[in-house]
Amino acid sequence: MRRFFRENWKLLRRGRGFLQFELLYKLIGIAVVTPGLLALFRLSIRAAGLSYITNDNVFRYLSNPLALLVLLLTLIALACYVLTEMAAMAFYFHLKRYGKSLGLTRLLGEALRCAGRVFRPRNLLMVPFLILMIPFTSVALVSGYLTTIRVPEFIVRFIILHRYVLLGSIGVLAYIFFLSIRWIFSIHYFALEQKPFLSACHASAKLVRKRYFGVLGRLLLWEGAAHGLLLLLYLLFLGGAFLISRFFVPGTMGMTVFLETFHWLNLVLLMIGSCMTIPIVFTAVSSEFYRLKYQKGEKPPLPRNMDLSAGRKWVGGKWSVGITLLLIVSVLSAGYILPEMRNGSFGLLEAFQQPHITAHRGSSSRAPENTLAALEAAVEDEADCVELDVQQLADGTIILMHDSNFRRTTGVSRNVWEVGWEEVQTYDAGSWFSPEFEGERIPTLEEFLQAADGRMFLNIEIKATGREQNLEEEVIRIIREQNFEDQCVITSLQYSVLQNVKAIAPELQTGYILSVAYGRFYDLEDADLFSVRADFVTETMVRALHDRGKLIYVWTVNDTDMIEKMNELRVDDIITDEPRTVRAVVSAENTNETFLEVFKKLFTQSSFSVTARKFWKAAFEN
Repeated sequence: MRRFFRENWKLLRRGRGFLQFELLYKLIGIAVVTPGLLALFRLSIRAAGLSYITNDNVFRYLSNPLALLVLLLTLIALACYVLTEMAAMAFYFHLKRYGKSLGLTRLLGEALRCAGRVFRPRNLLMVPFLILMIPFTSVALVSGYLTTIRVPEFIVRFIILHRYVLLGSIGVLAYIFFLSIRWIFSIHYFALEQKPFLSACHASAKLVRKRYFGVLGRLLLWEGAAHGLLLLLYLLFLGGAFLISRFFVPGTMGMTVFLETFHWLNLVLLMIGSCMTIPIVFTAVSSEFYRLKYQKGEKPPLPRNMDLSAGRKWVGGKWSVGITLLLIVSVLSAGYILPEMRNGSFGLLEAFQQPHITAHRGSSSRAPENTLAALEAAVEDEADCVELDVQQLADGTIILMHDSNFRRTTGVSRNVWEVGWEEVQTYDAGSWFSPEFEGERIPTLEEFLQAADGRMFLNIEIKATGREQNLEEEVIRIIREQNFEDQCVITSLQYSVLQNVKAIAPELQTGYILSVAYGRFYDLEDADLFSVRADFVTETMVRALHDRGKLIYVWTVNDTDMIEKMNELRVDDIITDEPRTVRAVVSAENTNETFLEVFKKLFTQSSFSVTARKFWKAAFEN
């Protein structure tokens, strides 16, 4: 194992010049490739005859052949970007073993030529391999995926409640991970020996055969050690910045100086981390590749058709350093400085606003959802609003119910459109949650409005199954009878429901619930607000809606980091199962917290985690 680490370190030291290529390549990715891929994605939306993607039209988008073709081209372009980087690494490290090298521009040219082979029909399967399987070879990439990709709640609940689906999902992920290690040397065979993709995978599997766990163990140990060293260096720099700011800068300026240093240190770390993650992994993979090849008595050949003669290196030496610095300044200016200048002082005004707090189906973490008990719990939790779901029974009665079947919350496997109110009154909607709530009943909309009158604003989500009769009219009739027009908003996942509501009662406020949100959906006339899944919310989206005089709600936000992020983005309403937690976070702002908000609006668009913020604030106050 010591020899393995020594060989990896030697290979990584030989790649010092390659780190400059990595930095340039990542900056080009930020400045050129990412906007280009987004432009292709928007083109696919227009190809489907759409200007945005929401719940109602996502299947129309996915069923359009031209849109799917453009989307496929986008994925191929992304795969080519990843493959170019890996091919360049394979060439660079391989040539170093032979005492040879290429200039950065020629190295990029050779890597691009290698990546171009992915367009050949026999190599197209490399696209899903690069996008789906390559991330499984890196602990850092896997952890990044797990922390940034949030699976919708209804999908998670479906998987958890169905044992075979859960086991199947785990099995699929385990198999993908197994294949990612089995085919881990396929890039080397594809680039260095110019094998077709399937032949490269077969050669990699043959090389790994009976050595699977040894290869995996060495890769994990190397990644852990390398990233641990980077983390240690980061903590040393951070500790030095804290000590200097804490003890050598007077007054509150110490916290100001440290927070600015903290932000830029994180920005630099992000850039270094993005440049180092794949090289760290690829160093260990290359070392394993050569070790196993030599064990079999094989010596990897020099890449074919590659001109290794000396040539003009217009990127090299001081010129490459100058171009690198120029790109860094350009990207930082375009991505961080100019947006803040454009925003001007408007961000400062938003820093003093707090979002309203909506209890999701009542305080559903403390009482059974969509019941009068959940309403009382929401009142106790000091929520501003309760979100509830309404559906229509066979006899026309409007009740509170989220699922279209009563099984999950009452144990009775009947659909809402199959039964009447007389039968529903016999259902126990509390025992599934806790014995404390045994006998809790499903309320009608009238009962809930009467209990909430004057105590709680309501977000009434209309759930249409297609089997109702005059559903919108009946909901509006009840609201008007209870004089609740100014105490509620009507929301739905279906835009047609909102159109019907506006046609009948234009004075009612309506909201479009979006589980998918992309494009210029902001100008839909019959939506006064948009209730968006938190993962899709961006500062641009919030500002665009506010500029149009419309509100933005976010759902369903329960963990403190996401609450803090939504609070910083200045959304209008946070829908949550944990109203007390949200209240604690958004109400924690005192003079220092307000100063932090203003400071961040001036100097950064990034979010501090709530844990880090509380830690450094306490450190400066103690």
